[in-house]
Amino acid sequence: MEYILTVFIIIVIYFILGQPALPLILFVFWGIVIIALLFFLFFAIALLAFCFTKKVSASFLEIKRDGIGIPYAFYEIEGKTYRNIFPTDQIWERRLYSQKSVKVRIRRGKKKTVVWDRVTGFIIVLGLFSFGWIAYFVFYLIQMI
Repeated sequence: MEYILTVFIIIVIYFILGQPALPLILFVFWGIVIIALLFFLFFAIALLAFCFTKKVSASFLEIKRDGIGIPYAFYEIEGKTYRNIFPTDQIWERRLYSQKSVKVRIRRGKKKTVVWDRVTGFIIVLGLFSFGWIAYFVFYLIQMI
C-alpha cells in the first residue's frame, strides 16, 4: 500500500511541476508487468517441482516460527521431522492444520528434503492464476495507452 501511495504522490508532483506523466505511468506499469511475470515464473517452477513429488502419509506435529517470525507447519514422516516448504496461513491455521494424520507430498533432494501439503498446492495454483492475470491485465492497459 505504501508503494502505491508513493507512486501516486510522485505522479501528482509531476503534474504540479508541469511534466508529462505518461512516461512515468508507463514505467510503473512495465514495472508491475515485470514483477508479476517474475512471480508467475516462481510459481511455475514451484508447480514443476510439485509434479516431481511423492505422496506419503505424515503426522502433523506443530506450527513453529522460524528465526524471523514466519510460521511453518512441521510434519513427521518415517520418524523424521520435516518443515513445509511454504509458510502457513495464519487466518485458517486452526482449520487447515487440525488433522493429525494427513497425506503430504515429499521431495527428497541431496541437500534438503521438503514437504508440500495441500495448502501449498492451493497457493501454487492461486499464485499462477493471479499473477498471470495481473501481468496480462496490466499489459493490456499499456497497449490501450
